[in-house]
Amino acid sequence: MVTLPVQLLAFTATPVGSYVITEWTTATEKNNDHFLVEKSDDGSEWEYLGIVKGSGNSTTEKTYMLTDAHPYTGTSYYRLTQVDFDGTRETFAPVAVTLNTYDQGISPEFILYPNPLFGDKLNIVFSGVEEKEILVVLYNIYGDEVYSKVVVQENGKVMGVMDLMKRLSPGVYLVT
Repeated sequence: MVTLPVQLLAFTATPVGSYVITEWTTATEKNNDHFLVEKSDDGSEWEYLGIVKGSGNSTTEKTYMLTDAHPYTGTSYYRLTQVDFDGTRETFAPVAVTLNTYDQGISPEFILYPNPLFGDKLNIVFSGVEEKEILVVLYNIYGDEVYSKVVVQENGKVMGVMDLMKRLSPGVYLVT
């Protein structure tokens, strides 16, 4: 009897606003180093999305997630590859997801990551906005402005990096 390195229970890709959340669940894992997630707009040419560390050896259900903050519009595909410690790989069947364009009623929203913040760089992505430039202001809990920056729209999305240069103390902040 051959023991599979990972018993995959589910792999899904779900549109949430302007991004896609990939999620998968394993029943068991044996010698599982990591998972590789890729995306494609045609199902044949694949682009690296990210790596998620595996649990090594496990006999309990484990759920993993990776968010695509820059997905394709329209129909696209996501696939999952499991990689053992020795480099052996198993690629699972891709899943399709359809993300509407911003003209089809998606409400404006923004994503800040990483949250919680590690390091000095806070990434910000706006979608569903018509403005070409947006002023982003970061306030502390006392209402004092601690950082501001104008970010510019590109390809239907407003993207920027807030380089905070260790200006922040641990705590809660408000972004407008």
